Amino acid sequence: MEILYFGHACFVVKTKSGTVICCDPFDASVGYPVFDIAADAVTISHGHHDHNAIERVRPNKGGLDVFDEPREYQLPGVTIRGFSSYHDDVQGAKRGENIMFMIEADALKALHLGDLGHELDGDTLRAIGSVDVLMIPVGGYYTIDAAQAERVARSIAPGYIVPMHYRTKYSEELPIETEAPFLKLFGAEYIRLSAASGAEGAARQSFRRFKKNPQEFLPYMDRLIIDKPNDAGEPMIALLTAHDSGRSDI
Repeated sequence: MEILYFGHACFVVKTKSGTVICCDPFDASVGYPVFDIAADAVTISHGHHDHNAIERVRPNKGGLDVFDEPREYQLPGVTIRGFSSYHDDVQGAKRGENIMFMIEADALKALHLGDLGHELDGDTLRAIGSVDVLMIPVGGYYTIDAAQAERVARSIAPGYIVPMHYRTKYSEELPIETEAPFLKLFGAEYIRLSAASGAEGAARQSFRRFKKNPQEFLPYMDRLIIDKPNDAGEPMIALLTAHDSGRSDI
């Protein structure tokens, strides 16, 4: 499974068999580079412009399926399950509902939390079950903040954690935090760069730089490649930067 980050909450997940799923595409107003994504399906966590820009996703040869309900969907070799949640901590009274999507393929499970606005109860955690890759908002204001995200991540206990929906150079006007508060809560010993082969040296460099100055921008990678679950007994945080090439050929 390959996971490519386009910024904000937008990811492309590609399976070994070549199926491509786009999660939460944003429109041009968000500020990140314009992307060109061709996919077999798109998941939409909620109906806001920075998460539901379906028109920016090109259909693959078999067409484009849109998954925007909290139920189970099927693609060749892929099961996608939607779980109901809320965009705020008052059961949707402020910002409405939110759907968390689990993508199961290649004997791995990747969970995209969308704009989750609250911590998860026991029933929801049991329904979700085990998770290999967790894509989690950490910037606060519109979503859970760093402290809440840490608690959610630890309650789900995934093998890999991919922070998203935080302030970057592309979104400096948004009233949300950077990724730094979330990373500091986990402690430097948990910070890793888990990406394509050859990233080990960059990971060690990033680890040293983080210990020296937690506020310093880390040399992120633009993709996460996973062949098997992380059995290390502790989460690995994949720090992904927005993909600038404008292509989804991962």
